[in-house]
Amino acid sequence: MDISGKRESGILLHITSLPSEYGIGDLGPEAYAVAEKIAKAGATLWQVLPLGPTGYGNSPYAQRSAFAGNELLLSPELLYQDGYLRKEDLLHPDFPSDRVDFQEVSEWKMPRMKRAAWNALQGKEKDAIEEFREKESYWIEDYALFMVLYEKYQDARWHSIWDKKEGWRDKETLERVRKDKKNDINVYIAMQYLFSKEISQLLTFIHSKKLKLIGDIPIFAGADSADTWSHLELFKTDSKGHYSAVSGVPPDGFSATGQL
Repeated sequence: MDISGKRESGILLHITSLPSEYGIGDLGPEAYAVAEKIAKAGATLWQVLPLGPTGYGNSPYAQRSAFAGNELLLSPELLYQDGYLRKEDLLHPDFPSDRVDFQEVSEWKMPRMKRAAWNALQGKEKDAIEEFREKESYWIEDYALFMVLYEKYQDARWHSIWDKKEGWRDKETLERVRKDKKNDINVYIAMQYLFSKEISQLLTFIHSKKLKLIGDIPIFAGADSADTWSHLELFKTDSKGHYSAVSGVPPDGFSATGQL
């Protein structure tokens, strides 16, 4: 614990709120520009919200994984600079400038992020992606498989919506999915590699400006997440996979009815 009494100042600005012509803030040039401005202002802290892939409602506090990065935060411009996207891939509709329309952004951006990931798998970083996959194997294989199944059902409620054999992890069934959807799984893993690469490069720049990137951590693992789906034994649930108990807070200025 730091008990030096040193005081620091900064700003809370989530990545999604950065200016962007692509409908949502990302880890590209605008993030570097903001870091530069914070440093020039004499501040030392940049606080963000959790950066994981969001679930229903697009809340950063309801993530599909405690380990993964949100693929929508990947930078089209950086991927273009790396040769993983073409110039025409950057053509986009007129997104709202005052808010993020997550559905519209996802429909436009995810196919392009997947295309970039596929190109990365075929290119010079193929070996680096494989090394990343091995290093992160304790979570990334389950996450990628979970997301492929999520897309199949357009719903993350594995315990109530998915086919029982997929939701309850029948070994033979999942092996068949891994074989049939190998390319899709590889693409999700490659997107996570690209996210790790972009956030690491941004952090290097932030630290070079004597800044600290700080933020909240996911306090709870979401019920509709890869974490609960792949390690249900770690959670208190009923016979149907629902949490048998949940925590919350009483009514306050933020919510008149309290929160679960």
